[in-house]
Amino acid sequence: MKNNILHKIWESQKKFNSKFVSYDEIDKDNNISIKENHTKNYCLWLMGEIQELLREINFKSHRKKHRVIESNLKEEWIDIFKYWLSIGLIWDWKPEDFIEEFDRKSNVVELRYNQEIEADLIKDRQLVAFDIDGVLADYPRSFQNFIQRKTGVWIDVESYDLYGEYGAVLGQEKIRELKHEYRESGEKRFIPVCDGAKELLDRIHDLDLRVVFLTSRPYKQYARIFADTMEWLEKNGLKKDGDAIIFDEDKNYRAIRDFPHMQFMVEDNGKFAMNIANLGYKVYLIDKPYNKGINHDKIIRVKSLKEIK
Repeated sequence: MKNNILHKIWESQKKFNSKFVSYDEIDKDNNISIKENHTKNYCLWLMGEIQELLREINFKSHRKKHRVIESNLKEEWIDIFKYWLSIGLIWDWKPEDFIEEFDRKSNVVELRYNQEIEADLIKDRQLVAFDIDGVLADYPRSFQNFIQRKTGVWIDVESYDLYGEYGAVLGQEKIRELKHEYRESGEKRFIPVCDGAKELLDRIHDLDLRVVFLTSRPYKQYARIFADTMEWLEKNGLKKDGDAIIFDEDKNYRAIRDFPHMQFMVEDNGKFAMNIANLGYKVYLIDKPYNKGINHDKIIRVKSLKEIK
């Protein structure tokens, strides 16, 4: 019933907009520059309508107060909605996209709020830090499988530089396009969990230790990555109440700064492991082809997470 109402609203607005917007032309060529131009215009008009709404209330403290007419507020509110909806119509977003994205974003807002509270509560607790990709999540194999599905190409990588190794075969532009598609697709929600991950984390929680998850995934560039990552952690039973997560390119240093009572860290990246070991922290380094030759008296090389348990 609700979907039917939304579809009617979408169709009504698109019918009116079609008087001055050629949706067929936009959809046929999928011309991004045309879509961007329309989006820019709607945003400017939307800003104008927001100003109109402000004028209907007493938002200037230095001006004489006037009567607020609620029917006027409603009219401006609807004008704002119509321009907002018109942006979605330009990009061919459906009511189902709206519902899905609204639910996803609502979840993200709550998760971020809880995350800030949880991180503050455990800053003085003893805890351990886990990198996600390559330690808990089977990456880069997940991305390699994605590339193989899309191109038929598989490479047994020997370094952490997937762009270099795959770029030499597919070209740099193609591998960047694939990485963009991989991040945009929500594929990270379905990365296989590394063997022994849940058992080790359950053991740590049984010892009344908290966990800080670390990742350099670019969630600021791809907003959906935050929700995809949190969904993956919770769906696989890895994150418990009271755990925290750090998204940062300098995730390891950030972990030490924010959580000084860290007992140890689990990493697969040799550079990050060495940085933390040099600061006096114990690091379990998961043995990988791309971290050979990394040695330090604070680094303990292990074949799998089961060894740590």
